[in-house]
Amino acid sequence: MGGTGAKQEDQIITVQMEQIYGLKFNYVPFKGGGQVAVELVGKHVDSTVNNPAEAVSHWKNGTLRALATIDSQRIDLPDWKGIPTMKEATGKDMSYLMLRGIFMAPGSPRNRRITLSDVEEGVGNPGMEKVRYGEWP
Repeated sequence: MGGTGAKQEDQIITVQMEQIYGLKFNYVPFKGGGQVAVELVGKHVDSTVNNPAEAVSHWKNGTLRALATIDSQRIDLPDWKGIPTMKEATGKDMSYLMLRGIFMAPGSPRNRRITLSDVEEGVGNPGMEKVRYGEWP
């Protein structure tokens, strides 16, 4: 099972899968999600727990196959609606909340700063879902 980094989200999810499904994976850490997808396409690993946005181009051109999403609901976007959740695919519920924050460097120029109201406005914008899943126009 390939993933990004050691003792981070991808390895945590891999351990979670081992516990829920009674499996054992040999976890192989890589420097980033793009590299993880390339290693899977090159058949250097058999599977990954990659971020959808990092594998979407390979999935769309047919060099990877999306088996399931690790979430409680399907991704409500046209290209992703057909991919089952882990519960739908296996009968066992499995989800993982990937926490993220928004950061800026100290002293960033005023014209590049974002505010919490900018974030709130963006979260409510349907276009943000496309950015989240690598489908930015």
